[in-house]
Amino acid sequence: SKLFLFLTLSFVLTNCKNEKHSTLNPEISIINPIQITTEPSDFNKIVDTIIKIPLKVTKNSYISYIRKLLLTSDKQIIVLNTANILAYDSVGNYLFTIGRIGKGPGEYIRINDICLSSDGQYLLALDPFNRILKYSLGDGTYLDQSTPKIGRAHV
Repeated sequence: SKLFLFLTLSFVLTNCKNEKHSTLNPEISIINPIQITTEPSDFNKIVDTIIKIPLKVTKNSYISYIRKLLLTSDKQIIVLNTANILAYDSVGNYLFTIGRIGKGPGEYIRINDICLSSDGQYLLALDPFNRILKYSLGDGTYLDQSTPKIGRAHV
């Protein structure tokens, strides 16, 4: 019986290979932004003016570390801070906080990234659970949430 168990385990272990799948699902696109991004050698070709805008600190707008800045078409400055998302006007006055920390609808524990919608009307925030939270740029109100269906690619 020990010989039978040994032979069975040997057969199973030798036939279970960690095969790598060479074909990818054609519906899944793989994007490697770091590989396709180039750093401009001369910023004067793409930037014509640099303006320093001091962001005013209030009890609601303390910034410990800026992770990302966005500039809207209305010249609002959106700041992804370590703790939250803040909106400022074009001269650095605090306007409002976008969303809030929590576990309810429209709330977040942490935000991984932010961007503007293609029409520039909304702020989209990606949380660690791959949820995309949609907020109004007018007042920071939570509007909607979606979770993209992401397939698994075999490498």
